[in-house]
Amino acid sequence: MAEKKQKSPGSDKAKEHRYTGIILLVLSSAMLILMIVDLIVPARLLTSGILGYIILSAVSIPLFILGIYSLKIANQYDLGKKAAANIEKRLMDYVSENLTAEKVDAMIIFEKDDGDEIRFFKRSACIRALLNRQFMNLDQQMLDTLVDEKIYDMLYEE
Repeated sequence: MAEKKQKSPGSDKAKEHRYTGIILLVLSSAMLILMIVDLIVPARLLTSGILGYIILSAVSIPLFILGIYSLKIANQYDLGKKAAANIEKRLMDYVSENLTAEKVDAMIIFEKDDGDEIRFFKRSACIRALLNRQFMNLDQQMLDTLVDEKIYDMLYEE
């Protein structure tokens, strides 16, 4: 069975900010270039006076700044995505080197009537606690997803 690769919400936001930034930069640059050409060429195609140039400048310069800011935000999302991938790799390396199913089960007290679901929750909680102790300031949502979807399956493959 082929695994579907899920897109992270950050990658979609980064893409949206990147496209928005590019569009704003192209649009505002075109406006500024046309305004400069209109100043140089005596035909005066765009405006009929200084007020027109002030209005065009008042519109195009903020759009240019917003475009740069939008590209900066897209880069921040990309950096966050790379940092999350690095943390995930470090966690997976730590688990593969230091944890086994037997080690985790030895730390947990199971009752005789514990079903598979109760065992899963106790094991997951133990793994989370061990990883939180080893790695400070982890994003708990990312840790929950990682433990439930990857680490548990890695340790308890049946």
